[in-house]
Amino acid sequence: AREFLRENPDLAREIENKVRESVGIPVLVQTPEPTRNPPSIKARALRLLAQREHGRAELAAKLLARQARADGHAGAAADGAAGADADDAHLRIEALRTQIQRVLDELEQQGLLSDARATDALVHAKAPRLGTRRLRQALQARALPADLIDAALQGTRDTEPARAREVWRRRFGAPPADARERARQMRF
Repeated sequence: AREFLRENPDLAREIENKVRESVGIPVLVQTPEPTRNPPSIKARALRLLAQREHGRAELAAKLLARQARADGHAGAAADGAAGADADDAHLRIEALRTQIQRVLDELEQQGLLSDARATDALVHAKAPRLGTRRLRQALQARALPADLIDAALQGTRDTEPARAREVWRRRFGAPPADARERARQMRF
Protein backbone atom coordinates (compact mmCIF):
# COMPACT_ATOMS: atom_id res chain seq x y z
CA ALA A 1 0.00 0.00 0.00
CA ARG A 2 2.84 2.40 0.83
CA GLU A 3 4.47 1.81 -2.51
CA PHE A 4 1.17 2.45 -4.30
CA LEU A 5 0.75 5.74 -2.44
CA ARG A 6 4.32 6.77 -3.24
CA GLU A 7 3.62 6.13 -6.91
CA ASN A 8 0.35 8.12 -6.74
CA PRO A 9 1.07 11.24 -4.67
CA ASP A 10 -2.16 13.02 -5.67
CA LEU A 11 -4.28 10.14 -4.40
CA ALA A 12 -2.17 9.94 -1.22
CA ARG A 13 -2.70 13.67 -0.59
CA GLU A 14 -6.45 13.29 -1.15
CA ILE A 15 -6.68 10.39 1.32
CA GLU A 16 -4.57 12.26 3.87
CA ASN A 17 -6.83 15.32 3.61
CA LYS A 18 -9.95 13.18 4.16
CA VAL A 19 -8.39 11.62 7.25
CA ARG A 20 -7.33 15.06 8.53
CA GLU A 21 -10.88 16.34 7.96
CA SER A 22 -12.44 13.48 9.89
CA VAL A 23 -10.04 13.96 12.83
CA GLY A 24 -10.38 17.73 12.84
CA ILE A 25 -6.86 18.65 11.73
CA PRO A 26 -6.53 21.45 9.15
CA VAL A 27 -6.47 20.19 5.58
CA LEU A 28 -3.26 20.54 3.60
CA VAL A 29 -3.53 23.09 0.84
CA GLN A 30 -2.06 21.91 -2.40
CA THR A 31 0.27 24.52 -3.80
CA PRO A 32 0.98 24.27 -7.47
CA GLU A 33 4.59 23.49 -8.29
CA PRO A 34 6.36 26.40 -9.93
CA THR A 35 6.97 25.83 -13.59
CA ARG A 36 10.61 25.84 -14.52
CA ASN A 37 11.96 26.26 -17.96
CA PRO A 38 14.21 23.40 -18.95
CA PRO A 39 17.89 24.35 -19.01
CA SER A 40 19.34 25.33 -22.37
CA ILE A 41 21.81 23.14 -24.21
CA LYS A 42 24.64 25.45 -23.20
CA ALA A 43 23.56 25.39 -19.55
CA ARG A 44 23.49 21.58 -19.58
CA ALA A 45 26.93 21.49 -21.21
CA LEU A 46 28.38 23.89 -18.66
CA ARG A 47 26.89 21.89 -15.81
CA LEU A 48 28.46 18.69 -17.14
CA LEU A 49 31.81 20.40 -17.71
CA ALA A 50 31.74 21.78 -14.17
CA GLN A 51 31.61 18.23 -12.82
CA ARG A 52 34.61 16.94 -14.81
CA GLU A 53 36.39 17.31 -18.15
CA HIS A 54 34.57 15.79 -21.12
CA GLY A 55 35.66 15.11 -24.66
CA ARG A 56 33.65 16.65 -27.49
CA ALA A 57 32.08 13.38 -28.67
CA GLU A 58 31.19 12.25 -25.14
CA LEU A 59 29.62 15.60 -24.28
CA ALA A 60 27.68 15.68 -27.55
CA ALA A 61 26.26 12.20 -26.88
CA LYS A 62 25.21 13.13 -23.34
CA LEU A 63 23.62 16.38 -24.44
CA LEU A 64 21.73 14.73 -27.29
CA ALA A 65 20.35 12.02 -25.00
CA ARG A 66 19.33 14.44 -22.24
CA GLN A 67 17.89 17.10 -24.51
CA ALA A 68 15.95 14.58 -26.60
CA ARG A 69 14.55 13.06 -23.41
CA ALA A 70 13.64 16.50 -22.07
CA ASP A 71 11.95 17.47 -25.34
CA GLY A 72 9.93 14.27 -25.27
CA HIS A 73 11.10 12.72 -28.52
CA ALA A 74 13.80 10.38 -27.35
CA GLY A 75 13.77 7.44 -29.67
CA ALA A 76 10.72 8.65 -31.55
CA ALA A 77 12.39 7.95 -34.88
CA ALA A 78 13.37 4.48 -33.74
CA ASP A 79 9.99 3.52 -32.28
CA GLY A 80 8.65 2.50 -35.65
CA ALA A 81 6.53 5.58 -36.07
CA ALA A 82 5.06 5.59 -39.53
CA GLY A 83 5.54 8.02 -42.36
CA ALA A 84 5.47 11.72 -41.60
CA ASP A 85 5.81 11.23 -37.82
CA ALA A 86 9.11 9.37 -38.24
CA ASP A 87 10.37 11.96 -40.72
CA ASP A 88 9.38 14.78 -38.38
CA ALA A 89 11.11 13.15 -35.41
CA HIS A 90 14.22 12.55 -37.49
CA LEU A 91 14.28 16.20 -38.58
CA ARG A 92 13.91 17.40 -34.98
CA ILE A 93 16.79 15.19 -33.85
CA GLU A 94 18.99 16.43 -36.70
CA ALA A 95 18.16 20.04 -35.78
CA LEU A 96 19.06 19.22 -32.18
CA ARG A 97 22.40 17.74 -33.29
CA THR A 98 23.13 20.93 -35.24
CA GLN A 99 22.33 23.09 -32.19
CA ILE A 100 24.56 20.94 -30.00
CA GLN A 101 27.46 21.18 -32.47
CA ARG A 102 27.13 24.98 -32.50
CA VAL A 103 27.22 25.11 -28.70
CA LEU A 104 30.25 22.79 -28.59
CA ASP A 105 32.06 24.92 -31.18
CA GLU A 106 31.41 27.98 -29.01
CA LEU A 107 32.67 26.22 -25.87
CA GLU A 108 35.82 25.11 -27.68
CA GLN A 109 36.48 28.66 -28.87
CA GLN A 110 36.12 29.90 -25.30
CA GLY A 111 38.56 27.22 -24.10
CA LEU A 112 35.96 25.48 -21.93
CA LEU A 113 35.96 22.24 -23.92
CA SER A 114 39.12 20.42 -24.92
CA ASP A 115 39.73 16.80 -25.94
CA ALA A 116 43.40 17.14 -24.98
CA ARG A 117 42.52 18.40 -21.51
CA ALA A 118 39.96 15.62 -21.03
CA THR A 119 42.55 13.02 -22.07
CA ASP A 120 45.19 14.41 -19.72
CA ALA A 121 42.74 14.65 -16.81
CA LEU A 122 41.66 11.03 -17.18
CA VAL A 123 45.24 9.76 -17.49
CA HIS A 124 46.32 11.81 -14.48
CA ALA A 125 43.42 10.53 -12.36
CA LYS A 126 43.58 6.86 -13.33
CA ALA A 127 47.26 6.18 -14.15
CA PRO A 128 48.33 5.44 -10.56
CA ARG A 129 45.81 2.58 -10.37
CA LEU A 130 45.53 1.27 -13.93
CA GLY A 131 47.89 -0.22 -16.48
CA THR A 132 48.37 1.11 -19.98
CA ARG A 133 45.78 -1.21 -21.56
CA ARG A 134 43.06 -0.30 -19.07
CA LEU A 135 43.86 3.39 -19.52
CA ARG A 136 43.53 2.98 -23.29
CA GLN A 137 40.16 1.28 -22.84
CA ALA A 138 38.93 4.04 -20.54
CA LEU A 139 40.02 6.73 -23.00
CA GLN A 140 38.43 4.92 -25.95
CA ALA A 141 35.20 4.47 -23.99
CA ARG A 142 34.98 8.26 -23.75
CA ALA A 143 35.34 8.55 -27.54
CA LEU A 144 38.54 10.57 -27.42
CA PRO A 145 40.66 10.91 -30.59
CA ALA A 146 43.20 8.11 -31.16
CA ASP A 147 46.14 10.48 -31.70
CA LEU A 148 45.53 12.11 -28.31
CA ILE A 149 45.23 8.71 -26.65
CA ASP A 150 48.54 7.56 -28.13
CA ALA A 151 50.29 10.77 -27.08
CA ALA A 152 48.91 10.62 -23.54
CA LEU A 153 49.87 6.98 -23.06
CA GLN A 154 53.42 7.44 -24.38
CA GLY A 155 54.83 8.26 -20.94
CA THR A 156 52.80 5.66 -19.05
CA ARG A 157 54.48 2.68 -20.71
CA ASP A 158 57.83 3.54 -19.15
CA THR A 159 56.41 3.87 -15.64
CA GLU A 160 54.06 0.87 -15.72
CA PRO A 161 56.30 -1.54 -13.72
CA ALA A 162 56.91 1.09 -11.02
CA ARG A 163 53.19 1.90 -10.81
CA ALA A 164 52.33 -1.81 -10.55
CA ARG A 165 54.83 -2.25 -7.70
CA GLU A 166 53.33 0.76 -5.90
CA VAL A 167 49.81 -0.67 -6.21
CA TRP A 168 51.10 -4.01 -4.91
CA ARG A 169 52.89 -2.28 -2.00
CA ARG A 170 49.75 -0.38 -0.99
CA ARG A 171 47.64 -3.52 -1.21
CA PHE A 172 49.92 -6.04 0.47
CA GLY A 173 53.00 -4.26 1.85
CA ALA A 174 55.12 -7.36 2.38
CA PRO A 175 56.12 -10.55 0.55
CA PRO A 176 53.84 -13.55 1.16
CA ALA A 177 54.47 -15.53 4.36
CA ASP A 178 52.81 -18.78 3.27
CA ALA A 179 51.41 -20.55 0.20
CA ARG A 180 47.89 -19.25 0.76
CA GLU A 181 49.05 -15.63 0.92
CA ARG A 182 51.26 -16.21 -2.13
CA ALA A 183 48.28 -17.52 -4.11
CA ARG A 184 46.23 -14.50 -3.02
CA GLN A 185 48.91 -12.09 -4.16
CA MET A 186 49.38 -13.90 -7.46
CA ARG A 187 45.67 -13.64 -8.21
CA PHE A 188 45.95 -9.90 -7.65
